[in-house]
Amino acid sequence: MSRQIMSIGLSNDANEIFKTYFALERLPLIACGDLNEAVVLMSKETFCLILLNVYDLATDDAQNAVSKVRNMTYAPLLVLSKQETAASVLEVGADVCISSTTDLCIIFSHAMALLRRYVVYDRYDVFDPEAATLYRGDLMIDSKRHRVTKAGEEVLLRPREFRLLAFFARNPGIVLTPDQIRAAVWLNEADDNRDVTPVITILRQKLCDNKDDPKYIETIRGVGYRFLIDA
Repeated sequence: MSRQIMSIGLSNDANEIFKTYFALERLPLIACGDLNEAVVLMSKETFCLILLNVYDLATDDAQNAVSKVRNMTYAPLLVLSKQETAASVLEVGADVCISSTTDLCIIFSHAMALLRRYVVYDRYDVFDPEAATLYRGDLMIDSKRHRVTKAGEEVLLRPREFRLLAFFARNPGIVLTPDQIRAAVWLNEADDNRDVTPVITILRQKLCDNKDDPKYIETIRGVGYRFLIDA
């Protein structure tokens, strides 16, 4: 499981205090000065909690900032904002919204409550193959919301394509035969439409994956297919 916390736009003093608090829980805090820096980092790494400060932003700008983070990750998101902005940022994806003038000990308590609720109980776990949300390289596969993003950009998949990608992602590094894929992905669909090749071809196209130089799905000639990214 990713054990990193990210903060965005917090003061240096707040970051130092939060680093001390989270270190007691063996959770490293990575501080980003602005949203652009954070987006670059989120495209490369996963985080188990995001702290975002939008206190100095107008309501529209605060909403845009929260939406941008939410489009990158479904990690728990704690937003520090003005009271009049709270409802707006909750509407676009914040899990909890607190005034940035709140005592830092209380903010930390809310952060740990979010971790218990979404990481411990809901298992946002990059290494847990049964987790609701899987992270594989730059892919996020969210089974609860039937949503896939690649480097933060949404990838639109039909139900069978989604099930195929999720099956691959839960079995990285394993060569899967067409029979195994059909049993897991095709469910009770008609026997006259059970060729896996066309669906894998479409999935590769939507992921911009090259069959001859694959990043995600490798063909093992005469045997089956292997998903290449395990984390």
